[in-house]
Amino acid sequence: MITDWRTLIGPQFSLLSDLCQLANNTIQDAVDRFLLQSFVASTVLTEDNLNTQLNATLNQLSQSTVVNFGFLVDIVQLLMQVDQPFMGSVQSSGSQFDSRLSANITGKGDLIYLPMQITFLLTGPADVNTTKTNCICATNSSCEDPVTIYFNDYYKPQYFYPEVDYVVPGSAAGCSPIGSLQLSTLQCFYSDSDCFPVVMNYIQQTYINAVVDPHWFDPRPLIYDPTSSRFPPNTSIKMIIKDIMIEQWNPSTSYKRFYELCAPHYCTYSQIGQRKTILEVAVTLVSLVGGLIVSLRVITPQLVKFLIGLLGIINKRHRQQEQQPGSC
Repeated sequence: MITDWRTLIGPQFSLLSDLCQLANNTIQDAVDRFLLQSFVASTVLTEDNLNTQLNATLNQLSQSTVVNFGFLVDIVQLLMQVDQPFMGSVQSSGSQFDSRLSANITGKGDLIYLPMQITFLLTGPADVNTTKTNCICATNSSCEDPVTIYFNDYYKPQYFYPEVDYVVPGSAAGCSPIGSLQLSTLQCFYSDSDCFPVVMNYIQQTYINAVVDPHWFDPRPLIYDPTSSRFPPNTSIKMIIKDIMIEQWNPSTSYKRFYELCAPHYCTYSQIGQRKTILEVAVTLVSLVGGLIVSLRVITPQLVKFLIGLLGIINKRHRQQEQQPGSC
């Protein structure tokens, strides 16, 4: 089925906005559930231990949120692939179909049973040059073709084979709207891209000239700053969605707040001493006695000498007092 970029970009940006809102709600729900949990510690942790445990918990939170959001997007795309939604009638779509994929059935009318024929349409992106379906989405979910801008007159009936006017870089057509979006990039909408002024010119020629006020549509290109964004312009939207559209997680922790909430009113501790055996007690007593004997051997002679000298001085003074004449 032929797709012009001008008819595709509006729904794609609307879908991208919905996915962005879904990612925001998913993150907010995950944060709310995380804040309802309690952090229990048997002892007051140091700041390093607290940061280590919280960083591990927050990393698990971010990884699980990203994985769950990726599962949700993959399930939507899988349902689109398995169900193969109705893409329009054969007459209006101009798609190629195999006449062998037809079935004759009998349906019940108002009064009688009427024969009916059902044709199974094999949909897929069309080649931009031949307008032929070169990939069947029912058998290959990875169908991909570039998206182009055709001449403005391709809507007229006489232009059955439209001519390509401009191939939009980074824009791709897949098997479903969400598949086409994930295969595409945003490189055409950056300020350093040659594509942005070209597509804006096409949009102005197609839509702006038809309105009274031409200033209602004045978009600005994106500006890529490698210091603040980890997604280069040529990054597929699938990779951005896979990372739940987050540039960086910024967790905030406060050890002061943790200590204020968890500081104990009093602290107790217990210490278990090592019990000694009878042999160890005996050895200790012997060591004490031996040490005491050695100490006495060193101190006793000096103490005896000191006492003998002290007695000698006392006796000498006493004799001197006795030899002095008495007073009248």
